[in-house]
Amino acid sequence: MFESRLSKMLRSSVLETAVRELQSKAQGLFLYASLLALQLDKIATTTTSGNDMKKKKIDFKELKSLPNGLSEVYQVNFERMVQSR
Repeated sequence: MFESRLSKMLRSSVLETAVRELQSKAQGLFLYASLLALQLDKIATTTTSGNDMKKKKIDFKELKSLPNGLSEVYQVNFERMVQSR
């Protein structure tokens, strides 16, 4: 299921590398892997001028920009919260 969701968003030539990258970032946490897939789906979804939803291909650099593990997610969110004050 995880791979099938990704295959719709990624170029097939990088699919295997992308799956390995996401597995590494998830650090064995299945829930986090699912959250990464949702985040990629959000990145891939764009809104056109007519408010229609359109999917774009994900670039590998976008995979690299995702947080590594839950501790990095908490750190990024904490920093975002502090900056908004």
